[in-house]
Amino acid sequence: PDVLAWRREAGDERLLVLLNVGDEVRACDLRSMRESRGTVVVATGGRRGAVSLDGLELEPLEGLVLLLESATVPGRDTFA
Repeated sequence: PDVLAWRREAGDERLLVLLNVGDEVRACDLRSMRESRGTVVVATGGRRGAVSLDGLELEPLEGLVLLLESATVPGRDTFA
């Protein structure tokens, strides 16, 4: 897989790290996430502000660290 993803939690803070190590745009299937949005903490590209997790695509060699928002999407479980 060209996209590496992991989640880190400490107290009430939840971070999602996404890295596209490939040389093509890659879609991130994050449907199993409870949260639907995050705020960019660190990005290798020009992303800033709030980001929707639905339909999220990463550019080649792009990396993101997102602070996940508390809002949940009905019917979604936690990220496995």
